[in-house]
Amino acid sequence: MFKSGAWLLASKIASQAIQFLLFFIAARSLEAADFGLYAVLAAVITLLTIMAEAGWAEQLLRVGYTLPMFRMITALSFWTASLFTVLSGIAALGMFEFGNFTAAALLAVWSLSILPCTLATSYEAAFTAQGYLRTQAAIRVISEVVGLCSTVAMFAAGIGVFSLALGKVISQTLALFMGWARLGQAPSLRTSIRDAANMAEFSHHIVVNRLIIFTGSYCSTFAVAGFQSVTDAAYYRAAERLVAAVSEALGEPIRAIAWVMFRKSSVQGADQLQKTTRKMVVGTFAVATPIFITLLLYSSQLIHLLLGDRWQASAAIASVLCIRQLLLLPGYFNEPLLSVTGAIGKRLRVTMRNIVILVAVAFLAAPFGPMILAVAQCGVAAYSLFTIAALQESSGGVKWRDICKQLLTAVFPALVVMLAVAHWAGSIKTLSSVPGAAGLILRTAVTTTPYAAILLLSQLWIITRFRWNAGRRGR
Repeated sequence: MFKSGAWLLASKIASQAIQFLLFFIAARSLEAADFGLYAVLAAVITLLTIMAEAGWAEQLLRVGYTLPMFRMITALSFWTASLFTVLSGIAALGMFEFGNFTAAALLAVWSLSILPCTLATSYEAAFTAQGYLRTQAAIRVISEVVGLCSTVAMFAAGIGVFSLALGKVISQTLALFMGWARLGQAPSLRTSIRDAANMAEFSHHIVVNRLIIFTGSYCSTFAVAGFQSVTDAAYYRAAERLVAAVSEALGEPIRAIAWVMFRKSSVQGADQLQKTTRKMVVGTFAVATPIFITLLLYSSQLIHLLLGDRWQASAAIASVLCIRQLLLLPGYFNEPLLSVTGAIGKRLRVTMRNIVILVAVAFLAAPFGPMILAVAQCGVAAYSLFTIAALQESSGGVKWRDICKQLLTAVFPALVVMLAVAHWAGSIKTLSSVPGAAGLILRTAVTTTPYAAILLLSQLWIITRFRWNAGRRGR
């Protein structure tokens, strides 16, 4: 089981890497307007796919795999996916009537991915429910790689933005047929309204949670596209995706470690859980702060290397969004902490309120431009930090006063030194004149090394003082 789990983890990492690669290929290959169109329509298709999947596949994970249940799930998935494919086609026709020919054609092509994607998700759930994690992982990786290669080949052939939609269709269709061949069961088409009603009570929770995540991820893109232009939306989305890539790379292992440590600590009592939480939060800030500050300082150089000079408008936005992401770091611990303390039910209300505020601020700030929106997002993140800290203190037993004291004595001095060194390094011609990736790596090393040294010294001082005080009490 451990080997199968490792396969599944590896497949998720590979899938995420491929998605990032596709994103950067698109940014490199497309004009800003076409990339903005891609970003907006990708968000629309993601929303329609969430609605089409409807949480049906999770029923197999909840109750286990049986052939009647699998047939019911695939039938429900087929009809809901067909419904949203038709709705997407109608929307494409409407766009065509209003003269948006490229957008209409792209949406029509992309809508062809909804049905195979939804059914492929049902097959993934069937494999997971039966413990065939290696099979699921292999199918996912193969289909993603084929989709990536197809997209690159179509870009090379000059198909342009349609390459991304066609690559998605190819990838999901291949995943569906590979799952079908391996499981040996075709999707069923026979279901009833009664079946859907019986499943809906559980499934709607899945859909609501996914819509919350979707809204938080894409509302700014829609707001900028609506009030500014798809070109501005492209710049904003590129900056957002760059910061999100770093956040997701940090977030997944942090959440996984938090689940294990919080579960063990909760068995030992509330005091031990409180100590573990404090160490996890302080440790996360200690690790994440230099990463996001480095991205903030050198976003212009990084975007130049990854995307090219024509995307420099994204650099300032990315720098501001780094501050937002730092403020949201404690959110990584909400789910594991509140789950082990039995207070997970309180999370939805707080999350819903924060999402409503986020959406409202996004649509109020977007008319003033992407930079104002990014700054406004930092304000929302500060409010979210306050509500998250209050929830963790009241329902998770976290002592945020102690955490803030430790951050001020350990992380803050190291951060001040890091910023001072960054300012000093910027004035040295030898460092600033080194071009390309080598220059970026050199400046990053010069900036972050003092941070690590000061942080290490502060920890040694705390440990020494603790032992000295313990020795005095021992006398």
